[in-house]
Amino acid sequence: MLLRQVSQKIDVHCTLALLRGTFTDESVLHFIEFVNVKESIELYKYSYHYQNRNGTLIFRYDMAPHHQEIETFPHHKHTRSGKIIEASIPALAHVLDEVDKLIAQLE
Repeated sequence: MLLRQVSQKIDVHCTLALLRGTFTDESVLHFIEFVNVKESIELYKYSYHYQNRNGTLIFRYDMAPHHQEIETFPHHKHTRSGKIIEASIPALAHVLDEVDKLIAQLE
């Protein structure tokens, strides 16, 4: 995977991390985390957006507060079919594993 990272330190305790990873099949993962580590690790915002080489959504995990009907609100997952499903906050390792499995299915 080819990675390009941009991190911006907001202040001593807050960091905005932006990452774009391109995989062997030319699919792309856009990763955003806004984290405060002043007293504990507090995740203010995240998005893990995975798309194919043509820019079509495959999945996205995020916490945008627009799906209040979801039991895991505000955390949810957008699927390729357009469904919004319940999801907990995924670790980046989990997201990368999900991507690897999807790429392996296509090979």
